[in-house]
Amino acid sequence: MNPTDLASVRPDGTAEGAAAGARKARRKRLGKWFFRIWLGLAAGFVLYLYLSYRATGFDSAILRSDALVSVADAPGTMTFTPAGHSKRASLIFIPGAMVEPAAYAPLAHSIAREGHAVILLKLPWRMASSDSQRRAVVQRVGQIIQSSDPSTRWIVAGHSVGGVLASEAARDHGNLLAGMVLIGTSHPRDFDLSSLSIDVTKVSATNDGLASAAEIKANAKKLPPQTHWVVIDGGNHSQFGYYGFQLGDHRATISRSEQQAQTAKALLDSLVRASSADGS
Repeated sequence: MNPTDLASVRPDGTAEGAAAGARKARRKRLGKWFFRIWLGLAAGFVLYLYLSYRATGFDSAILRSDALVSVADAPGTMTFTPAGHSKRASLIFIPGAMVEPAAYAPLAHSIAREGHAVILLKLPWRMASSDSQRRAVVQRVGQIIQSSDPSTRWIVAGHSVGGVLASEAARDHGNLLAGMVLIGTSHPRDFDLSSLSIDVTKVSATNDGLASAAEIKANAKKLPPQTHWVVIDGGNHSQFGYYGFQLGDHRATISRSEQQAQTAKALLDSLVRASSADGS
């Protein structure tokens, strides 16, 4: 064996051993590159989600108190209270998963300008992904109602996953509520709310890619027969709030402001019915 051959031989003294060592080194290098690529893609996806679900597209003055609405930002809630006399019916609103709560501030502010107090709940880590976190949100709804003026008529509403939690709140605290509004969600899917005696509204959009018309129709029987159905023609999932375009959604053919106006009207109609049912 000449010196050149010796240079390529592994300590076990075989040419095969040298080739196996070279293959192992190549696999190790490829593994490192794949890991770096995966890490870069994961970081980019997280950044995309952060930017997509961030509140945007409205005047930041909405987040501050003015002559018509008092705004209070606390660790678990954002509260929008009419500066003058508040009407009897009030709203608890639950955001969609991962969406920055402030994305619903324009909607809450518009409701408060009409005289109805709005409490915008903040989901744990913007997700409420665990059972314990979901239970905590539902319990929080009950605590807010029970600690308020007994004469207040409460509506619970939610968008997307917030609609799921609103459904669970109505299931567990239906006796405390005057109404429920489900926005951009196919729920309830896992339980039946058809026996609810409170006022119920379901708001959907024709271009919603995450809560399709077929899914909503499939679960319609799980809502009371007297449910008010509101369909926003040309609206999509993302425009129910002020945030970026959501993965899986379809493009809207109406403006965000138009979709927001129709959503606000559905909420206000529910609040007015709740007030009327109380004789106020």
